[in-house]
Amino acid sequence: MRVKKSAIVCGVALWACLAGFWGEVAQAQILTPPTMSVKKFSGDPVTFSWSYDVADEATISYFQLVATSDLFVPADPQVLTFAKTARTASIPAVFAVGSKFTYYALTAVDARDPAKILVSLPSNTVAAERVGKPPTNLVIQ
Repeated sequence: MRVKKSAIVCGVALWACLAGFWGEVAQAQILTPPTMSVKKFSGDPVTFSWSYDVADEATISYFQLVATSDLFVPADPQVLTFAKTARTASIPAVFAVGSKFTYYALTAVDARDPAKILVSLPSNTVAAERVGKPPTNLVIQ
């Protein structure tokens, strides 16, 4: 099965779609280099939009948006889930301490059989670039 996905970040369309095949895939996949980058202040909305073949909707349980500050080793990615009927999402830009970029990619998840959850390959990767110097003196409370 193929799932076509594209993302729109802040109103800029990414038409470079990646066809993904279902498979048992590790949660922390290595993402591809971003196809585009937008500049954002921390907290600014980052808006995504995606599409896929309607025939594939029956096998999609939900979508996952993975956000990570490390493109090649997403050790602690933030994972947000969206209903299978969603076609857009808007989230606030969040940057790790000392990081200039946050990378995003979307996957479709087939969880109809809890014993064998299938995940599509990730969509094209997009990046939000922090505007201004990253803070380095934050304290966790």
